[in-house]
Amino acid sequence: MLAVSRRAIATRHATRSLATEAQASSTSTSKRPFRKWNSKGPEIEQQPNTIYVRAWDEIDSMPALFALVRGLEKRFGRIREFRVTRDYDISTSYANFFIAEFADPDAIDRVPTKGTHIKVEVPVVPKHRPGGVGLDQLQGLLQAEDFDPSLATDGVNKPVIKPFETAEEEDSKPTRVVELIIERSKGYKADPRDRIRSRHAGQFGVAFYQWGGFYRPSADEPPVPKAMQEALAKWQRKADSRFKPADHASAPAGDSSRDVEAIALDGNHTLESAEHSPEGQEVQASASSREADPVVVSSASDEPQNSSEAPSAEDQPQRPKRLSQREKILMLARMHAKTPLGDVKAQEEKQIEEEQARARAVEAAKEEQKAAMGSLRDRLLKMLGKSP
Repeated sequence: MLAVSRRAIATRHATRSLATEAQASSTSTSKRPFRKWNSKGPEIEQQPNTIYVRAWDEIDSMPALFALVRGLEKRFGRIREFRVTRDYDISTSYANFFIAEFADPDAIDRVPTKGTHIKVEVPVVPKHRPGGVGLDQLQGLLQAEDFDPSLATDGVNKPVIKPFETAEEEDSKPTRVVELIIERSKGYKADPRDRIRSRHAGQFGVAFYQWGGFYRPSADEPPVPKAMQEALAKWQRKADSRFKPADHASAPAGDSSRDVEAIALDGNHTLESAEHSPEGQEVQASASSREADPVVVSSASDEPQNSSEAPSAEDQPQRPKRLSQREKILMLARMHAKTPLGDVKAQEEKQIEEEQARARAVEAAKEEQKAAMGSLRDRLLKMLGKSP
């Protein structure tokens, strides 16, 4: 039981990995090109301008993590991106290792080939503060730092890197020193933002299809990008195949109205073709006998309750009634029931007769084979001088 709970905690916290832009930018849109997918996953190029960082002590808070990043920037150069995962057992802490990618290609040359170690001063924050980490604890740690040549010294007695800009900030916060081991990395391919676990893909796809994008462009705006159209089309098929009555009831009113209109058009076309056929009268008679059942069932829980402040029902536009998956299937079955019951019974009887004929043919073949074997045995006994 303990092992199962630990695996569940590890799975939950692994999905909360932190991937953030360390360098301030004027836009929130990523500058990386769109990554295409193939059968083996996303085509992600290796990033050679990266380092592997490991801390001797635990990274127990977000201010400590950003302080380590600022210390790395002062020692080697600006960091464009870094990746760190949450601790599997303690949700407020991080793993004691992470990957960092430099923004300057020359920064990797400042890292020795055999690696090096530095000491960085990090703030100590209370772990049980109400509301968690605040902006006052992150003040002075969110701005990117530039390379400081005075800190680029090798030797036993290396200076402690202090990420705080002023002495007042340093004196007002308790700190501790964390030693980091830095090594060059050959590059990484892992991208948690592009990975979705298979058991969550279906739920994500349905939600993504219902969401539909950040906005709906007007006529004078450029069309939806092709990549978004392909993604919506893919998850639309999966959402339609995985819809349940409960999920369909929670769908937006616009989607329900479009589904009802599509089914209504299909039903009108089927009824028109059935009227011109010789079997149309029988189909209409069989369908009319079952029309007493209501097609759409509405419950009191689906309609909002009127209050004194809410507008009256006459002022509000009438919303289209929603159809459940079962009601859709029944409606389509009634519309597409073209074959009379007599023809179905005749086809079943014909199929039974064909199966019986095939069974009789198999039995006759077995009898012929048995008779041939018996005659061959009699002839062999006669040749040997033995009467059968």
